[in-house]
Amino acid sequence: MLYEPGYRPALINVNSQVNRTDKEIKITWDLPSEPVFQYFIYRKKNDGAFELIKTVKGNLPSFADKNLNINNIYYYQIIYQTEAGFRSLKNPELKILY
Repeated sequence: MLYEPGYRPALINVNSQVNRTDKEIKITWDLPSEPVFQYFIYRKKNDGAFELIKTVKGNLPSFADKNLNINNIYYYQIIYQTEAGFRSLKNPELKILY
């Protein structure tokens, strides 16, 4: 008997790289074991609320955010959706000083 929970685990090894020269934050992660149809990128600035900023289609290992303002703290969470339609849990908040 196979048990299907209806969701997938959160992304692992989510990291960031700040590039002030190119004015971007690059977020990387390990690809899940299943093929990914799309990623939902959520961001909040300082004490604000999380908002969906981008939906990225494809089985990609990174995302670059270029819509930034200096002297802020950005938080990111990512959800992926498999080709079978299952969504993952959110990764723990990734905090970045920009």
